[in-house]
Amino acid sequence: MHHFSIVTLLICSLFTSAALADKDKNNIDYVSVGPVPKDKMEEIKQTVETHSSNIIKNFQVTNMPYVTVKIWQNRDAFELEYGDNAEYVQGYVVQSSWEARFFNGLPELGLGVVHEYTHLVTLALNPSFDNNPRWLWEATAIYESGRPPVPNISNLKCFSKEYYPSIESLNQHPFNIYKLGYFLTDFIVSKWGQDSLVKLVKSNGNIKVILNISVNDFEKMWLSFLQDKYNLSYSETADIDC
Repeated sequence: MHHFSIVTLLICSLFTSAALADKDKNNIDYVSVGPVPKDKMEEIKQTVETHSSNIIKNFQVTNMPYVTVKIWQNRDAFELEYGDNAEYVQGYVVQSSWEARFFNGLPELGLGVVHEYTHLVTLALNPSFDNNPRWLWEATAIYESGRPPVPNISNLKCFSKEYYPSIESLNQHPFNIYKLGYFLTDFIVSKWGQDSLVKLVKSNGNIKVILNISVNDFEKMWLSFLQDKYNLSYSETADIDC
């Protein structure tokens, strides 16, 4: 009888530990603001939790804060919460409260929330990383989430024999990065590995120090990478906007 009690306690202890581990592993709460359909909230939860552990691992974050995912159903309420210049915003993060906020208005919403969650993971790695620099801030989130969808690069309008989007231009024309971010991160990971991407995030995109090359050489190598892997073809002329 005494032996049975010990075994029972051990089994209970194992199940209790597993439950706690699952809770700690995800560390995410989901909140609907307004009448967001329950099936949509469940879809978002499943999508984020499919990706979250891998994102934390990729960026080598050992102490990820508790995150709240908030989804708005009403566009006016969402924009009012955001404040000025909210017209084109679909999602954003609030670092002070570790929240990912999103409006329920796009297909594949869950992957959009994964994009915002990635921002929070990179902030856990480097608290000063918020849009600093913008090109890498967005490139990392696009690469992990696949949102926005990766375009056919040869259909973009911003490459020609005389012009290509430089790192500087991607910070000056911030919407271009949404179409090019995946390709930049893929280049970094393919050429230097995930560890170097992590170091770049921690250094706020210091290419010269982390990758030991100039920004100009980085850009030229990126173009060669795009030609080799994605069959980039150039237009005769190029627009500033992709």
